[in-house]
Amino acid sequence: LEGRQGDGERGAEERVVVRRAELPTEQAAWGMMIEGARDQTENGETTRVGYINLHDFNTRTITEFRRILRNFQKSHCPPNLYVIDLRNNMGGLLSSGIGLCEELLPKGKGIVQLVGGHGPVDSHSVLSSSSSLPAGVPLIVLVNEGTASSSELVAAAVKDARRGLLVGKRTFGKGTVQAIVRMRDQSAVQLTIGRFKSPNDSLIPHKGIEPHVHADLPPEEEAVGRVLAEHFRSGAAVERALAAAS
Repeated sequence: LEGRQGDGERGAEERVVVRRAELPTEQAAWGMMIEGARDQTENGETTRVGYINLHDFNTRTITEFRRILRNFQKSHCPPNLYVIDLRNNMGGLLSSGIGLCEELLPKGKGIVQLVGGHGPVDSHSVLSSSSSLPAGVPLIVLVNEGTASSSELVAAAVKDARRGLLVGKRTFGKGTVQAIVRMRDQSAVQLTIGRFKSPNDSLIPHKGIEPHVHADLPPEEEAVGRVLAEHFRSGAAVERALAAAS
């Protein structure tokens, strides 16, 4: 904001500039390595959990996710189990949710079916084009009743592609696509313009997504990582759980 003050006629006029301070931006994602107990029953390898917590889906989510993943993979002992925590993530940008699926799913796997207001005529599927998550490394996705919208899109895509194990509680059930329409008076109206289905045609609105494994998990990030590392002491244990739940 720029303006002037003083009496211009007497030469005392001054130029005044007011700038807004930088507003702090909240992280969209953060991660930590959690080391579990050594597996005494299979290959004797210590479970190293690459835990990633996603708070919401905004314009920074994918960039921050990739940064965390790169740091994990550059470590001396990279994770042999990845955990993505979507609990209490109420969603955000649809494009960001689709972008995360492309980071997780093998090429060619279905991500979502978008259905417009006029039914199946407006439907189209989105396919994954790439993946940055290491192939063959097991994945667990944590969900609960606070997992909604774009978070449910991700959970449904991972489940339908059999790429990972969903653990927690049934999700919220908000599979709708919304748009914000700006009005002339600078107000805005948020409209529901469609809904989305999972790649396997499962409807999400009002139903939510059932996890493979129902569990009450501690809210603390490090605590939940250690619980999972203790319960799934190897990648083979995750794969067995996924096969048993299917």
